[in-house]
Amino acid sequence: METIRFNKNWNQKLCCDNYTTIRLHSNKFYVGNILETVCKTDNSEIKEMAKVVYVRSYRLNDIPEEVFWTDCGMSKEHAIQMIEKMYLKYNIHIHSAKWDVMVLQHYYPKD
Repeated sequence: METIRFNKNWNQKLCCDNYTTIRLHSNKFYVGNILETVCKTDNSEIKEMAKVVYVRSYRLNDIPEEVFWTDCGMSKEHAIQMIEKMYLKYNIHIHSAKWDVMVLQHYYPKD
């Protein structure tokens, strides 16, 4: 099972039944996949499960403004500046890379 990590609950999106995440493109995530999500808090980590319900790939500048507002709680301009800082240490050309916008839905397995 793949794991997606969140270092912060941007825009409190993880409290919603369905939420977005913007990630570097990966062939690991497909509609229907069940993932483990891990969110870092001040004191611990919260582990949950989510189902991928939507995936679409973009170049960073082509991601619609409204995705940044709902995902990060900030404008496209500020979100891209934040992403530039986050990925600086990885030596990734973020503007030429493909990015996946995913919609995840909390998943509760049936026993």
